[in-house]
Amino acid sequence: MQYLVDMKLRAPLGNPSPAEGVRFIEDIIFPTLERCRSLASEGTIVAGGPAIGAIRLVFVAEAQNAKEVESVIMGLAIWPMAETAVVPLTTFGDRKQAVDGLRSTLENRLS
Repeated sequence: MQYLVDMKLRAPLGNPSPAEGVRFIEDIIFPTLERCRSLASEGTIVAGGPAIGAIRLVFVAEAQNAKEVESVIMGLAIWPMAETAVVPLTTFGDRKQAVDGLRSTLENRLS
């Protein structure tokens, strides 16, 4: 199953000192990007990436269930600082099948 994951920094960093900026980059940003790169090479992240101009990740994760995708998210260094939204996705074929069933129900009501 696929999940759309949107993670953005919860609070702005304000005006950090150069030392705080370097520490944030080294302790949070670089490990998060490296883990995401690894997840992409493993096939867990199948699309998406960092949003341009923001401390934000938007990606599609492939996972067996919600618990598995949650584990992926919680394994990212940015997670404790991020506002995270996850949307379970269906396939286009499954959606067509569901809508076809709805259409049949509506057609039956017309007769």
